[in-house]
Amino acid sequence: VAGDATRLPFDDGVFDAVADDWVRADLEHLGFPTRLRRIFPVIKLASATGLVAGLARPRLGRLTASALIAFFVLALGFHTRAKDGPARHAPALGMLAWSVAARRAYDDVR
Repeated sequence: VAGDATRLPFDDGVFDAVADDWVRADLEHLGFPTRLRRIFPVIKLASATGLVAGLARPRLGRLTASALIAFFVLALGFHTRAKDGPARHAPALGMLAWSVAARRAYDDVR
């Protein structure tokens, strides 16, 4: 379960660390400031670490999952501001749903 729980943010963080033209173009489209873009891999890789550590320290897992919820709510806001259609909102919405499920899973870990 721990591997599954961290796979998405870890893979996503690695993907963001290799900023290719597609990632740059997408962030430009969203109007995300260039000076802040380096933070994405850090946030996503730290979230994977927090989710794994949360198995031993559930409060950390809940905090990490809650931070991911906030992150993806903000992502949805950027897509809305960019006037993106449903297809462009879908990945952030899916990750938001996954983050909510992860948060709920930590409620069961004592």
